[in-house]
Amino acid sequence: MKQLKVLQFNIWQKDTEVKGGYDVIIDETVRSDADLIALSEIRNYWFRNLHTRLVNSLKEKGYQYYG
Repeated sequence: MKQLKVLQFNIWQKDTEVKGGYDVIIDETVRSDADLIALSEIRNYWFRNLHTRLVNSLKEKGYQYYG
C-alpha cells in the first residue's frame, strides 16, 4: 500500500507577521517530507508571488514541487 503525506498550513498573512516566517515555512515543509502541500490565507503582498518563491526555495534545497 502507498501512502500520501499531506501538509496543510494556515500561513496567516503569508510570511509578513512573523519574523523569519518565510524560513519557518520552508523548514517545516522540508521536515514534513510531504507529497502534497495545501496553503491557506495566502496573499501576494507587494506583487511578490509566494507560490513561485516557495517552489524556487524548495528547489534550491533539492525538493521539487509543482503548483
